[in-house]
Amino acid sequence: FMAADDRVAVVNGLTGSQVLPLTPYLMSLELPRPLFIATLNLSFTVSTLVMASGLALLGLLTPASAAISLAGVALAIAGVKSGEALRRHLPEAAFRNAVLAVLGLSALALIARAL
Repeated sequence: FMAADDRVAVVNGLTGSQVLPLTPYLMSLELPRPLFIATLNLSFTVSTLVMASGLALLGLLTPASAAISLAGVALAIAGVKSGEALRRHLPEAAFRNAVLAVLGLSALALIARAL
């Protein structure tokens, strides 16, 4: 059997998405909110850099796709900043429920897109 950390890495590698396997795993550790957010941000940054490096090595990271990705980074930073403001006003339980709700809505959007 694999350790939980290894299972997260396998799911991340198979899906190319670090959000779904990592977020519920980190939530299960019941980390303090600032550590949870810092860990997510660090993990997403490292995973994104690794994936971008892999795409670049394969010649798939074109200037046009890099520009689109950078625009996405700007939106992500704006989301993090607005999330920080909201997070200060939420109790711990409400924060965890909000994280799960966002993951659920994201999953529903992906399913709807596939259909």
